[in-house]
Amino acid sequence: MKKYYIISVIALLLITAGICYFAIPRKCGLTKETGYKASEVIQKASDIVENKKEDKAAGEFVAISETYACGIKRMGKTYAQTQVKAVYDNYSIMYTITFDKSMKVVETYKKVIKDDSK
Repeated sequence: MKKYYIISVIALLLITAGICYFAIPRKCGLTKETGYKASEVIQKASDIVENKKEDKAAGEFVAISETYACGIKRMGKTYAQTQVKAVYDNYSIMYTITFDKSMKVVETYKKVIKDDSK
């Protein structure tokens, strides 16, 4: 009985580890194989950020100061993920935007970056 219990627990742990490994996002390049061009992904994300008018507390939009793009493989699918830092009068916001193969937005995250030097 103990032997059966130990084998069941080990099998369950192995299955759980396999599922977690498959679900965790892994970075990959934006190459021809992935179907994304870094310049197009960054331009689309920058356009989205520049057109956002929702954050009144941040003040007037000044500029985009930093951009970054990479590929993400998750659950067997490949996505393009960008980070765009937008500078406003009162503080900056780092937007993380994820696109699918048809360049539709899949996820968006926003992080406020307060600058004490202002």
